[in-house]
Amino acid sequence: MLAERLRTLGSTTSVEDAWDAYVFLIDVIANNPAVYTNLPHIPFAHLHRLGRILASNRPKTHRQFLRLLSVLTYIKHCGGDLHQYEWNALVDHAGKGWRKTSPGDVSNAMNVFNNMLAGRLPGAKEYAPLHQELIDGPPMQPDIYTLTSLLTVAARAGDSTALRNISTLMGKAGLKPNRITHLALLRYFTLKQNLGGVRSTLQRMIRQGLELGLDGLNACIWAYGRCDRLDIVLMIFRLLRHNKFPEEYRGEGDVRDTAAKLAEEFIFVEPGIIPNEITYTTIIQTMSYHGHFRAAIDVFIDMLTINNEEQGAPLHRTDSGDLKPAPYNPTMSVYRAIFLGFSKHAVPPYRVIDQLEPNWTLDNLNGIFERFLALPKDANPTHSIFHIIMTAYDKATDGDLEVMRKTWEDLDERFGIVFSDNDPQSRLFRMKLRLFSPDKNSDP
Repeated sequence: MLAERLRTLGSTTSVEDAWDAYVFLIDVIANNPAVYTNLPHIPFAHLHRLGRILASNRPKTHRQFLRLLSVLTYIKHCGGDLHQYEWNALVDHAGKGWRKTSPGDVSNAMNVFNNMLAGRLPGAKEYAPLHQELIDGPPMQPDIYTLTSLLTVAARAGDSTALRNISTLMGKAGLKPNRITHLALLRYFTLKQNLGGVRSTLQRMIRQGLELGLDGLNACIWAYGRCDRLDIVLMIFRLLRHNKFPEEYRGEGDVRDTAAKLAEEFIFVEPGIIPNEITYTTIIQTMSYHGHFRAAIDVFIDMLTINNEEQGAPLHRTDSGDLKPAPYNPTMSVYRAIFLGFSKHAVPPYRVIDQLEPNWTLDNLNGIFERFLALPKDANPTHSIFHIIMTAYDKATDGDLEVMRKTWEDLDERFGIVFSDNDPQSRLFRMKLRLFSPDKNSDP
């Protein structure tokens, strides 16, 4: 059994299988003196391999951070040396794992960083006395990836003080910001809705000869959307789509004009870069939030008709037996964005002025809702999405309880709306009371 678990740890690519083998081996070694005599610890080669598996696994959750911390602490405790990439991965994971990055996450990442500099165990507290925690061997020096990981955490948290301190450290260490460093700063200025900071970051990237890449262009879409420059958002999408389906050059207002206008913002869309799922989702979210129905739906339709050629995308077998890409499937994030648009901007029938003008109307909401009900049963919408849908119908029908009840019943029949003991205080439960217990009416 011991040899089998060692083989698993030395060969598997499964995070869960590797972790189970690691936990089993630690337990056996610690609790069996005969085993400990011959095998005082898991071989370092196996441990470093497990570290690589954890470091490269996505998504980066808090649970994964704790696992990586355990492995690296074990290596150090057993007298092994940690590699630079392992410290960098731990710093990166320390500030991630939650939907929103908090000041506590910044402190967590800084604590790991300080332990790296001092040669302490990875999980040691910053205030621990050095003589208790110091391990023999030279401290690890940070590289550009270390400080970029710290900068990214600070940027996600919007922590201006930490951002300045890390930038100062980077300058003192003589480390030149790389592409990821600049993208982290883009995120920070986006959170602060500082369009000037966004432009200056893009300009610095050009001066360093760094390309934006698709992730950088998606970051620009989010940045300009948050700063209410929806014209720039659609220009970026137009050029990305042009790379997939070239437009003819017609003179004024064509794609060359669009490229020239984007160049004034220091945004350049390189040939060959095409939209991906994040691009479509971000634009639909942006346009829906700002109430631009036609733009949101046009991009949504485009997404459903474009083949998903991203790496790892599912393929379908044609009648001739060939495997080919299939169009994008609408994701829960896309539906959430569109329903949120209806919940903010829906117009009840009696207020619709132009029936032919595409808008946030009940008819259009019904059309999207029918598509939503066609999702696979394992789609598992959250209570939050259910509430957004019900709020959309509330606004689109001007509070028509009969229509809202029918919507609820359709959702319940298709997906099942199940409440736990804690849910009676939730907005969705209060919505249910409003619909089916009018005498206990409570505002959602």
